[in-house]
Amino acid sequence: MKPTLPRLLWPFAIAAILLMSSACTSNSLYRTDAPQDCQGNTCDKAFIEHHHNADENYDLAFVEFSERGNVFDRGKMEEVIKYVDQQEQNAPNGIMLILFTHGWQNDASKRPGNNVHNFRNMLKMVSTQFSAGKKVIGVYVGWRGLSTKVYPFKLLTYWDRKNAARQAGNGGVSELLLRLNEITKRGYGQNHNTFIMTGHSFGAAVMLEALKDPLLERIVSAKKVDPAECSDIKADCASGCYKTEPFGDATFLINPAVEANEFMQIKELIAEKRCFAKSQPKLLHIISSDRDLPTRFAFTGGQFIGVSLHEAETTLERNLYDGDSSRQIKAHFPELGLDTTTVGNYPPFRTGHTFDASKLSPAERAKCSSDSANQCYIPCEGTTNCLTAQEKQNFPYHFPVAPHEPVSIIYGDRDFMNGHSDIFNHEVMGYVAAAVVENQYKKTTQGILPEIQANCTKTKAGQTGFDFTTCRSYFNERYTESFKQQKADSK
Repeated sequence: MKPTLPRLLWPFAIAAILLMSSACTSNSLYRTDAPQDCQGNTCDKAFIEHHHNADENYDLAFVEFSERGNVFDRGKMEEVIKYVDQQEQNAPNGIMLILFTHGWQNDASKRPGNNVHNFRNMLKMVSTQFSAGKKVIGVYVGWRGLSTKVYPFKLLTYWDRKNAARQAGNGGVSELLLRLNEITKRGYGQNHNTFIMTGHSFGAAVMLEALKDPLLERIVSAKKVDPAECSDIKADCASGCYKTEPFGDATFLINPAVEANEFMQIKELIAEKRCFAKSQPKLLHIISSDRDLPTRFAFTGGQFIGVSLHEAETTLERNLYDGDSSRQIKAHFPELGLDTTTVGNYPPFRTGHTFDASKLSPAERAKCSSDSANQCYIPCEGTTNCLTAQEKQNFPYHFPVAPHEPVSIIYGDRDFMNGHSDIFNHEVMGYVAAAVVENQYKKTTQGILPEIQANCTKTKAGQTGFDFTTCRSYFNERYTESFKQQKADSK
């Protein structure tokens, strides 16, 4: 009898398994060495790097987590937290703490093309030009985003790496964020310290998983404030005006590889509160690009195979405000779309667009709230300016956007982020800087440099206030020059 087809394939299957096993990355700690003085991208094993010379002035700490979400070395994490605490106590102008969680096919190693290199360069730029006199400390959250180095098997790790990201977020990462927030919130009302949290791709899934409960708690326990805080939107606020507690100075999920369903509860709670004070801090920014093909297409296919083919999905019916608080409409949200679309690519959640102004029509340009000749920011108002005609065919309902709500979900073009991993560029960094300053400005102008105040405010009708687009243009220009200089220095 001739061997059957499966038997003929056995040798190839065995060879593939052996090849994958030999090229698998280990579920172990990369950063095993003691703190070390470094320069540029030279260090590859120290769990705390000190970069102090004529060209750079920052520290970089690594905290790594296992496949199951547990911190590999609790002693090292304690040492990192203790170090941040000591620096905060000894820094006369406070600290600027920037935390970054990497995504799929990355880890904490010094492997070429890894996020470690880009994060170091960003910290170098911030420490020499944008620190406002604060001690700059980076914290790199490492997890096993890369499990094998062999193609095409490397691409087939989508499902187990997505699960690993959720495990990390459910585990020790949440503890790390909470403890760092306790340190940096000292002198919060005076902008003494700055705490910025970022996550990319599956790293954004780690961050959302870790922050979901703290964010929900803040929105649920939001306090009513003086109606004067909502004087610009009184018609929408029959049930009152609210303000939440902050968490850090700002959190950014960039091209997040996390389904919209994971964010549905937060979005619903915001819509129910509806009215937020002028001084409401932005708890979260979700930033995505129409050029991010992995989250727009590959994610959809992966989710359909991994979720929709195995889970019973239904259509959710919700009552949404339409215009003022006296009118409501019944909206329907199929769970299939919520499961197979990333939160940043889900049009019903969107709060604004940012596009190259030169490519917009005159009508679109008229909606632009920016004076910049480059990027045009178009905020959604209620349910207008949010969806294109084509998007409305697939998504007829949209969560109405209220002024000052605590989450921004921004959709951009290739000039904003040209691909899934184009996250360390002047447009994104300009947006992040302006968003951080906006939150600080809502507390007080104390601790904000006069130069930044002058370039981030606008006078209208005799009153001077923070203007996001003006501030973003200012930082975009500064970062553009910084990137040019960095490129020149690397030659």
